Amino acid sequence: MPERAIGAGREKAEKKVRIMLDAGHAGTRWNKGAEEGYYESAVVWALQEKLAAELERRGFAVGKTRKSIGEKMDVVARGKAAKGYDFLLSLHTNSASDKKVRRVACIYQVPDDRGGFAEVSREAADNLSPAIADAMGIPPDPGSALRWKNYDRLASSDRDGDGRKNDNYYGILHGARLVGVPAVIAEHSFHSNPETCRWLMEEENLGKLAAAEADALTVFFGVTPPKETTYRVRKGDTPEKIARLFGITPEALIAANIRKHPSMTIDYIRTGWVLVIPPAAEFVPFKVRVTARAGLNVRTGPGLSFSKRGALSCGARTTVREEKNGWGRILWKKEPGWISLEYVKRID
Repeated sequence: MPERAIGAGREKAEKKVRIMLDAGHAGTRWNKGAEEGYYESAVVWALQEKLAAELERRGFAVGKTRKSIGEKMDVVARGKAAKGYDFLLSLHTNSASDKKVRRVACIYQVPDDRGGFAEVSREAADNLSPAIADAMGIPPDPGSALRWKNYDRLASSDRDGDGRKNDNYYGILHGARLVGVPAVIAEHSFHSNPETCRWLMEEENLGKLAAAEADALTVFFGVTPPKETTYRVRKGDTPEKIARLFGITPEALIAANIRKHPSMTIDYIRTGWVLVIPPAAEFVPFKVRVTARAGLNVRTGPGLSFSKRGALSCGARTTVREEKNGWGRILWKKEPGWISLEYVKRID
């Protein structure tokens, strides 16, 4: 991790702090909750998208362990995907046999003698849990009177083969540790509680939760949010058109303005509105492997309408240096080329 202090009143980072986000489970129907229609995988994916936009608005560089909600990825590999980042946050909801349990929990990494990242992990957990509990309005637990309870957990075996049983039980925390990155699993209360499910199923509540977590991380990492740019909507504008103008995503634009303009959607804005323009995210290059059996065309631009420049064979590896509308820019024979990201698998 970069040599810098963490927390309020300490020296601020000179460059963007990189946060890797991990929506805990793949698919849209993983871990059914106590309320009809609740699935942990769908809720934490939606939260991840809102949190990414909130973090980018505050000046963080944000990555995601998976490109789509349906992509399956080994938990240790997801942890290792944070290599080069400053922090990994894995988003979940918990479950218990007692439906009354609602407290929040953040799981931090076990102590480690190879760097200070385990200490950062615990400090971050201690900052995130109260922010989550406050945003969700979590009452004291009937049994323990606690609103949150953080902890770590040791593996029962020597996972990294160094002769010591001092590894993390949870795979994503173990993977992050292997690449020297502080990481936290955030359990956003219990989906075995019907009231928690109903609260998390409200999109507006997820927005509040994402903002609270982004605020907590902003203070913890000592990030100074950039000054905001504004834009007055003209006749004929759409969220997508404005987003392209400023090099951001429509989702980031909406997240930055939904509180002031609750009726704003991907399809609707009103002429005359003054919109806040969040800063463009710093793109972090990543490596991919071609999965298409017949190979993958390299084109001159991000779309099928652009001419072919060549092709990558199945299994070929390359680095994506920019993303646009489901296409990735690579270097092809020392010249820029574009490939469809639908036919590649991320490998770093």
